[in-house]
Amino acid sequence: MQSVSKKGLMFSAGTLLSIIVGVILFTIGLHIIFKVVQRSESELDEIDKQIEEQVAMIMSQTGAKVVVPITERHGMPGQTLDFYVGIANYELHPDNFSLSVSDFYYYAPNGSRSNFPSGVNFTVQYYTDTFLMPNSYITRKVLITVPSTAVKGQYSFKVEVYNSTPELYGSTHTLICLLYTSDAADELDGVDLGGRR
Repeated sequence: MQSVSKKGLMFSAGTLLSIIVGVILFTIGLHIIFKVVQRSESELDEIDKQIEEQVAMIMSQTGAKVVVPITERHGMPGQTLDFYVGIANYELHPDNFSLSVSDFYYYAPNGSRSNFPSGVNFTVQYYTDTFLMPNSYITRKVLITVPSTAVKGQYSFKVEVYNSTPELYGSTHTLICLLYTSDAADELDGVDLGGRR
């Protein structure tokens, strides 16, 4: 039988201790990350809940078939801006509704209007089709990601909803992205792009 040296035992104990400490630190790190992500999701859920309540209130007060509670967002290249579209079915039968969000106009800082500049392609994400029972409504989130090639100005998007006929359902709405480049970010108060501040 060979005897294990004291030095070897100390090395093994040190290695084992390092592994245990590493596992503990890794577990703590995962726990912290999980809590931060959970809190962020909770805050987003709270915002969505507030928007849902706002949409429901507008629809009940006005009888509007299509509601866009927030029509304007400020952003910079690379950011994703969120909008919401509420759709209510006031018909006597269930129906399918299609949401359409498309490029509309670009307004330059000098106020001139044109199509979107060449090479500027926004990424727009949303659910297109919705089935609704009579006297029910739904709120759909629209995510618009600003491309890195976008120049300063006001970008507007046309929002339309169609029923299964297909006919335009409710009013046409406009979403506005007020875009500032990084060199103009400090001058927000001094820039007027034709929208509210």
